Amino acid sequence: MTVHSLDENQLALGLKWLAPGAIPAGAGAGRKARELASMKPPPVGFVQLETAGGMQLGATIDQDDIGLPSAAAWLAKAQHSAVLVERLAENLYWLCAIEDGAVFPAGDMVGEKDLIDARLDEIRTDIAGSGILMYDKTASFGLIDAEPLDFSDLVAGFDAAAENICKPTSRRSLKKPLAILATVLLIIASGYGARDLYLSYMDATLESGQDTSAQRRAKALNDEKYLLQQELEQNAPALLATLADTVAARPLRAAGWRTAEYEWTSDQVAATWHRENGSMGGLAEHLGSVKFSLNEKSGQVVELFDFPAPQLTSTPPLEDRLGGLEERMTLIDLIAYLPGKWSLSPATTSGKHFTIKRSTFSGEAETLHTAIEVARELRNLPIRIRTVTISLENQHVWNIEGDYYAKNN
Repeated sequence: MTVHSLDENQLALGLKWLAPGAIPAGAGAGRKARELASMKPPPVGFVQLETAGGMQLGATIDQDDIGLPSAAAWLAKAQHSAVLVERLAENLYWLCAIEDGAVFPAGDMVGEKDLIDARLDEIRTDIAGSGILMYDKTASFGLIDAEPLDFSDLVAGFDAAAENICKPTSRRSLKKPLAILATVLLIIASGYGARDLYLSYMDATLESGQDTSAQRRAKALNDEKYLLQQELEQNAPALLATLADTVAARPLRAAGWRTAEYEWTSDQVAATWHRENGSMGGLAEHLGSVKFSLNEKSGQVVELFDFPAPQLTSTPPLEDRLGGLEERMTLIDLIAYLPGKWSLSPATTSGKHFTIKRSTFSGEAETLHTAIEVARELRNLPIRIRTVTISLENQHVWNIEGDYYAKNN
């Protein structure tokens, strides 16, 4: 493996992780050595991670990783649960999946886009309904619900601890715990206050551990609230209105091609062009420096351009922003009278530390006027739009999908 850098830190990526608890609590250095030696190929270094399910070992076969912090272990200390995709180089990515403070099997992976994409599909199936948040600042994998945060954002405020550093699997290294135990036994055997010294040490260690645990819980709670607040800072009505203005201002036909569809998601618009009687060269000249791709099978051209969602200028505290039962009933009544076809799914609980009720809403509007009316009615509601699809075939049809956020009570 090659050593990579994230946030200007050299880190060990792509370790192989055993399941939490594979080494029982209290097991000696010999058991750890045997577990590592049984791995194929034999590792040259390891890192250990304390999880709710017991100790978890991550192993590396790259000598250059020795002495470097494990990025996955660092992330697991900072985020209780998370799935992160990070770009390392052109067509090279790091995928890290954490749940309950432990690294997924094959959840610390470096690879090209196709490999990461396939593993992401498996992970998304595994975590469906769990409320685990996903992060992808690159927007390379079409993760509609992913937050645009990277490794440096997620570990901010957490330093790489000594136990996160990759150690060599040499016999000498693995016997360090035995040397420490021998020293403690000598202190106890020496008498003259050794018992009081030992008990004081244990009390201080326990208190420190409790403080660290409380700080970690508080950090996880604040992180969830911060990310949720960011989601609710989207100005959904303004998004629909500005998107409507943009579509109306763009040409329906150009260079012998016709726009058939617009799709907004993750702060980007994909415009699909169908050929009528034009050429690729003519359309390419029309599009200029704008990014586009050709689907050779269908003959369609997809043009991509950035379209960040407008943000609210000010928002109340998160607890006041979330809806309640009365607001949900109001939304249901509103949906019943909106032009077009609209639905609101049953609420599901989301979040591990700051839990909320989240409902998916979706709808279809057949005219631009209707879309703008919908935008006006959605004003001040705790919603976030995830996808807007505008079909220009025969008649204009708007399909809108998003989430409604409510208190968990």
